[in-house]
Amino acid sequence: MSSNVAGSSTGATSDFLTVEQVKAWSRDEVKTFLQRNKAGLDLEDGDIEILYNQRVKGDTFLALKYEMLVNLPLSIPVGPAVKLVEFINKIQGEYPIKKRRIEQGWKSYTASDGHSVELPSQIIDMLESNKFVPDLRINFKTAFRNLHVGQSITLPHLGQQPKYFAEGYQGRTLLVTGQMIDIWDKISADSDHSIKRVLSGPMGVGKSYIAYFLASKAYAEEWPVLYIADASDLNVESSEKAGEVICRYFLALNKDILTAAELKNIVRFASDFNTQPVMVIVAEAILDFIKSADRKALLIVDEHGVLFEKDPVPLRIHLLSPLMNLNFWGEHCKFARVIITGTSHARYESEYMKYDQYVFWVIYVGPLQSNVFDILLQLHPVLRIQGIKEEAKKVTNCVPRELIYLVEYIKKLNITITNVNQFQQVLKDFEIERVDKILTIAKKYYNDLPKIFKTRHYDALTSMFLPSKPVVQFEWKFLDLGLVYRYMEGITRYLPLCPPAQKALLKMYMSFDLPENIKNQLCIRSLTGEQFEEALFNRLICKCNTTIQLKTTDLDNNNRKVITLQFNDYDLIKKSQLSLGPGNDKVLGRGFNGYPRFEYMLGPIFIQVSVSDFVTHNSKPSTNIRKAFETMSAQAGISQTQINGRNQIEMYLDEMYGPGHSAIMDPQNRFVVTRNGTRVSGFRIVYIRGSPGIPNHSTGYSISNNISSEIENFNNTPASDVTEDVSNSDISEQIVSCNEESSTSSHEVTALSNSDTQQESETSTSPIPAETISLEEKEKNEFLNLMYKEQVKEVVSEVSVPSTSISRNIELRKSEISARASRPKNSYKKKGQKVFLK
Repeated sequence: MSSNVAGSSTGATSDFLTVEQVKAWSRDEVKTFLQRNKAGLDLEDGDIEILYNQRVKGDTFLALKYEMLVNLPLSIPVGPAVKLVEFINKIQGEYPIKKRRIEQGWKSYTASDGHSVELPSQIIDMLESNKFVPDLRINFKTAFRNLHVGQSITLPHLGQQPKYFAEGYQGRTLLVTGQMIDIWDKISADSDHSIKRVLSGPMGVGKSYIAYFLASKAYAEEWPVLYIADASDLNVESSEKAGEVICRYFLALNKDILTAAELKNIVRFASDFNTQPVMVIVAEAILDFIKSADRKALLIVDEHGVLFEKDPVPLRIHLLSPLMNLNFWGEHCKFARVIITGTSHARYESEYMKYDQYVFWVIYVGPLQSNVFDILLQLHPVLRIQGIKEEAKKVTNCVPRELIYLVEYIKKLNITITNVNQFQQVLKDFEIERVDKILTIAKKYYNDLPKIFKTRHYDALTSMFLPSKPVVQFEWKFLDLGLVYRYMEGITRYLPLCPPAQKALLKMYMSFDLPENIKNQLCIRSLTGEQFEEALFNRLICKCNTTIQLKTTDLDNNNRKVITLQFNDYDLIKKSQLSLGPGNDKVLGRGFNGYPRFEYMLGPIFIQVSVSDFVTHNSKPSTNIRKAFETMSAQAGISQTQINGRNQIEMYLDEMYGPGHSAIMDPQNRFVVTRNGTRVSGFRIVYIRGSPGIPNHSTGYSISNNISSEIENFNNTPASDVTEDVSNSDISEQIVSCNEESSTSSHEVTALSNSDTQQESETSTSPIPAETISLEEKEKNEFLNLMYKEQVKEVVSEVSVPSTSISRNIELRKSEISARASRPKNSYKKKGQKVFLK
């Protein structure tokens, strides 16, 4: 509403409503005034709409009589008609509002510009109070001048502070991040529209520090600011108490810049015609003031999600509806800036924001930048030590809250840490404790889910751990647990918050059975590419801390040999690099979505996975292995400067083992991979195929119009033998093919316990228990164990809902299989022959 509703559009400066003022009102201003005072005038929205539709402007309003109001076309009920006439008569008689205000305890207050203004006594009490008053603006101007990423600021006091603020060893030190500067640059820029942003992320990633930074910077710039550090202050029993919170925080922050005219505007509706409490009226006016200010103004509400944990508080306290419906801050309000943040915020985003609002307004907040986190570690006497610092970054993933947990854990031990080896043992124990706590949280969430949501949760976890799969969104209640964080990469993607969270979620994932549809397709050897990747990943993860022996051939189905894979963890490679980095050669690395050519890396071993034959798979530039030996082009997050003329293999090995690597194909098309002139031991490329077919992939494929079928040595090998082949049509506990005759139409996967099968040497208990198949057992028991071990059920006409139960009764499972399955004739052949499950 424009100012002439409250004051005079004709230049009057008296403190009462005059005829001249009202006569100047437009029909919109009449409507707004009546809406503000409808309680005192006993009006309903319908009554006001009638007057508006009859084009009642200010001069017409003053001419209204009782008979006109109660008869057609207005037909206003008698009660409000009487009150309207009384109100109009008071205006006509220029009833002295100033006199009434004196009677109600209004007092004179001298504003920042030196002018006096009459204000309610409650408002003056707040203005004269020292509670919630920030430090001088000059302190903020000095602290927030010439900002840059990584800058360390000792924060002045803003009157309020976020939860857990300054509890850590860093005290009131704020480290400026790139995201802070980016958001400030956005909201401080001139705009033809209001700017609204929702900062979303798990607990402890720094959202509150971003909010504090933005509020402090705006305060230093002398913007009108309403900063609410903890939205739970608004979760009170009445609108009056919520209004009091808004008034106190706003007036404490802004009393040194608010003019007499602005204060007068804020209290203009606090009259005896309005039966609402003064605090509610003024709080509404404050929100309107920020919305329609003539200069940039900022509203920041931290911990916003607490208002939506149960029944939304704004539905109970209508004063707070602008915090629920962000459309209140209309696009035309070009000076309005609104920032809300939340930890348990996914419910609000999913249920109360429209899709287009979500896409344009939500900003994901995740772990800190590595270089900024380094500065945070420098503030700690132990964690700043070289070597220890790197280990601390790994276990916390640069998450400030995880760092606080780590520091508290070290303090609890009451020991003096002097070297990296000692610290690594502390980290190991810390990580075990964190994994146990997180796993308990994750299991409770999962076990409380209905079955249909358990299936979706399994799919969401799979898509997070397998970046090539289409993303499945997590349910908002899981997101609010704070175990994963979101980031934008064209679409919303997910990553575990930190290594303990990843280990806990993987541990839970390993207890899931494969979905029924995948097991059924596996049984008939007809997996799609996505299904094969999921089945392979599931079985690989369950083999963590075991020795896996793959029986392989070359691309011509010759040169059979065994490849041994041993890994103790699984991790995802981030887009800014091509490897997991030094010290991770025993970690199975998965390439990010769009990672060139390879799906998995384990030390110097590169693995391709496909349901296609090698010729088809390698016909595309993105998968062609020869490209891995050519100078790499710039990738997302990897610049030409970082590449520095190297190819993909060289960059990966340099990241993992240090500089000096060379990876080429010599004139005879042999791989030559060296470091400082010495052959790299163990380098190889493995191709795992997930569909039936003779494992001779060389036909039609040539790097130099010629192909050899011999593999003599992986580091001195014809380039035609680019890979060792592991052609899979089934997934067993070994996840590899047996060596079958080349004339066989399909390459089978078995888990036979005989001399022709390479067995695993397990160093830990398998997450999915399976008994060892003994030749002395009865054939029926052998068959049942094999079926269970391969996790293949009898094919049924309907695809069952995926089974993802954490707790399974093994014996019951075997009983069910026994009741449904009978062993086909000649289905189990000894000495390396195939196993058919029908």
